[in-house]
Amino acid sequence: MRVLLVFAAAVSGALSLIMAAFLRSHRGHAGFAQWTAGTALVSASLVFSALRGLVPALISILGVNVSFLAMAPFFLDGTRRFLGLRPLRRRWYALALVPFGACLYFFVAHDDIAARTAILMAAAAVPLAAAAGLLVRHRPTEPALLHDGLAAQFALTAVLLLSRAVWVLGRAGFTLWTESPMQYAFFTATAVLHLGITVTFVLLTADRAVAGLSRARAELVARVDQLQLALGEVRTLEGLLPICAACKRIRDENGDWIQMEVFVRDRTRADFSHGLCPSCLPKYFPPSGP
Repeated sequence: MRVLLVFAAAVSGALSLIMAAFLRSHRGHAGFAQWTAGTALVSASLVFSALRGLVPALISILGVNVSFLAMAPFFLDGTRRFLGLRPLRRRWYALALVPFGACLYFFVAHDDIAARTAILMAAAAVPLAAAAGLLVRHRPTEPALLHDGLAAQFALTAVLLLSRAVWVLGRAGFTLWTESPMQYAFFTATAVLHLGITVTFVLLTADRAVAGLSRARAELVARVDQLQLALGEVRTLEGLLPICAACKRIRDENGDWIQMEVFVRDRTRADFSHGLCPSCLPKYFPPSGP
C-alpha cells in the first residue's frame, strides 16, 4: 500500500510541477492559479499519507488533514473564477476548519482513523460536487468537450470520495494500510482522476488563451481594415502642377485651365473659405478719412 501511495504522490507531484510551470506563462488566466494551488495540496496530502509511520503521527495526520481539506475549496474557487463568477469568499475557506476540528477530535480525544477518513472524504466531496454543478449550470452554448469533461471528473471524484467515506465507516479495524481491493481501487482511481483533472485544467486554460488570441487577432485585422479604408479616402496632390503665372489657373490632365480652388476641391477633401489678408485689405477697401 505504501508503494501505491508513493507512486500516487510522485505522479501528483509531477502534475503540480507541470501546472506551476504552465502558470508562469498563464498567470493572468482566471482560475488557473487556484487550480494549481489545489493540485499542489493534493500532492502534499499524498506525500503526508505516504510518510505515515516514518514521521511522527501528529505531523502526518495534520499534514494530510490540512492539505486535503484546503484542496477542494481551491478547486471550487478556481472554477468560479474560470466561469467569470464572483471569487469564493474567505469565510468559505474558513469553513474547512470545522471538519478539521472534527478530525482533530478523533485523533486527540478519541483516536479513530475511520471517522477521520470519512470526515475528510465527505468534506472534500461537497466543494467538488458544487464545482461540477457550476460547470453544468454555466455550460457554454457551443460544444464544450473539455468543459463537460471537467464537470464529469469533478462529479466522479465526489462520488468516489463519498463511497470511500461510507466504506471506511462500515469496515471494522480499518487502517491506512488495510490491504483491500477497495483501497487499491480507490487510490488508483484517484490518481487517474487527478491526472485527468490536471490535464483538463491545462487544456481549458490553453484553449481559452488561444481563443483570446484569435479574438485579439480578429479585432486587429478589423482595425487595420478600418485604417486602410480611411487611408483610401484620403486624397492628395502630388507631382508638378502647371499653373498660370497671371491668373493662377491650373491646367488639368485634359488640357483645361481650371480655377485653383475648383482644381484643389475636386481632387482633395479640402474646401475653401474666401477672405482678405491684412496686406490685400487696404488695396480693395482703402481707409476713408481726411
